[in-house]
Amino acid sequence: MARKMKPEEGEAMGTDGKPIDEERPVLANVQARQARIQEGFEELFKLRRKKEALEEQHLSDVKDQIKTLKRNLKADTDIDSKDIDLMFKLYEREQLAKSHMDDEDSERVQDNLRELFRYLKAGEMLDFVSALEEAA
Repeated sequence: MARKMKPEEGEAMGTDGKPIDEERPVLANVQARQARIQEGFEELFKLRRKKEALEEQHLSDVKDQIKTLKRNLKADTDIDSKDIDLMFKLYEREQLAKSHMDDEDSERVQDNLRELFRYLKAGEMLDFVSALEEAA
């Protein structure tokens, strides 16, 4: 039995040197599957460490700028850094929806964000149980 494997973005070749989009047999033998998983995880682990080293080497200035900006934002607003991170995630999601999605997907994401905030009441935390009960 063979199935078509989809390539990861930017990857053209598999670990076996075959193009990723080439037909590959599915490993049915348990030992072969385990060996392949182990091999793949070892390679993935090495590549992630390499990526981290390159990021540290080349992105340390940007990381420092981000840390400084967040520290200053926290000091200027007296908002906890975890709350700033959460607020930024929502801001980032909205900005990505506006600029990187087609109109239908963008509108869906913005509708979801509006729905999320409908469940917030003045002075209260978001309660997902209540939100689910109200939606039902």
